[in-house]
Amino acid sequence: MCLDAAYDSEPVREELKERGYVPHIRPAGKKEREREGAVHRHGGRARRW
Repeated sequence: MCLDAAYDSEPVREELKERGYVPHIRPAGKKEREREGAVHRHGGRARRW
């Protein structure tokens, strides 16, 4: 289950595991671009003209 950083706590992770879900929770304090391996879906900056 993919969740927002607001759900990044041990009780939430334990509850998900007890219910049979694999938790995928973004770490609190990190934006999507700061995560390791994050790539812009278009491969770079937007081009405007």
